[in-house]
Amino acid sequence: MLGDRASLLALERTAAALGRLDSAVTGHPLAPAWRHRTRLASACRHAATDGHSVDPHRLGAMIEGLRLTVDRRQSLVDRSIEMAGYLLACRHHRLMAVAADSAGPPAENPDSERTELEAAVGTALAHLRSGPADSPVLSTAAAGLMTWLERSDDRGAIRAAIPRLLVERGLMRSLCPNLTGDAALRDGRATAGRRLVAILDALAEEADEGVRLLGTMERAWLNALDALERRAGLPGPAGQGRRRAVRSDSPLPRTVTLLASAPTLGPAQLARVLGRSIPAATTALNELVGLGVAVELTGRRTHRLYGLPDLAPLRLATAGPRRPQAGMIGRPPLRDEPESDRDLEEPVRPVLEISALPHRHQPDMPVDLDALLADTDRAIARTKRTLAGLAGSRPPS
Repeated sequence: MLGDRASLLALERTAAALGRLDSAVTGHPLAPAWRHRTRLASACRHAATDGHSVDPHRLGAMIEGLRLTVDRRQSLVDRSIEMAGYLLACRHHRLMAVAADSAGPPAENPDSERTELEAAVGTALAHLRSGPADSPVLSTAAAGLMTWLERSDDRGAIRAAIPRLLVERGLMRSLCPNLTGDAALRDGRATAGRRLVAILDALAEEADEGVRLLGTMERAWLNALDALERRAGLPGPAGQGRRRAVRSDSPLPRTVTLLASAPTLGPAQLARVLGRSIPAATTALNELVGLGVAVELTGRRTHRLYGLPDLAPLRLATAGPRRPQAGMIGRPPLRDEPESDRDLEEPVRPVLEISALPHRHQPDMPVDLDALLADTDRAIARTKRTLAGLAGSRPPS
């Protein structure tokens, strides 16, 4: 299988690229946040391969449980198709998360979604392990990917299993969820005669992209720390001269590092890590927002999430909470809460379970356009009869 020169060269390039990625990620303080963003980007890339366009920032807001913006100009059919794509991307994301958390506790409910995902990843991993033991692990992964696609429609399971195989065989020290070779399937390069070379080249490209993403995140982290260092040179309020430098016991530098190393961060989480009160953590985060070092991502008054400025596009995909409106029946008046009390009981954000979504959001939902149009016609007819009755009962002026 590796007898020709092109295959050997592709194997050499891929091994070098994977080595660079593994060296960069292993032990890096931003590795947890990098894996989170890599899973998001990979889920969107896999959904694109399967025929759906998914925005990674919108998907990130969905996974965080935030309320999304809605394009009112879209038809119901277009919204259903878009939701099907996002649910498919969520399943890909969940499969990668389950594959990365192989040592986690088993699901309590045998019929839960996690049990089904663990079984799917286990089946795909067993298929990859059944390859020749004396063959290079990269060629085993490439061959296993192609044979799996010929016998199964569950692409997400094999994509999640390949990074696990690379770690099990000792090729990688860190599990990198972006190493799937999916670009070969998306670009149509995996033809019958060049399957192995195409998948190996795709793995090398994914590894190089992972190194670039980690570099981008590291630059955002260092730029935020530099902004704190330059704080002493900024002009202060009138009559107060220059701002003081950040104190040695200030929580701001460590808060910046935590923002960089966590996918998103809330005041309650920050308070637990720093050992400070939640009002103090809220004040530190708001101070970083005021300095332009951090951004608030939810638009909420409570249960807010923060991140570094490179996550600002996620805020654009978030609609924020539904605001109470004065004078509307059934809605309570808007009450002002003290700033320090808004985040005192920030709940632990659960991982998105697709099975917990309403049935109308399931991706296999059939759309009966004729029935929808018939319902619309009946609603219009009822409205006309109601208006006609109101017009007939109105006294003449």
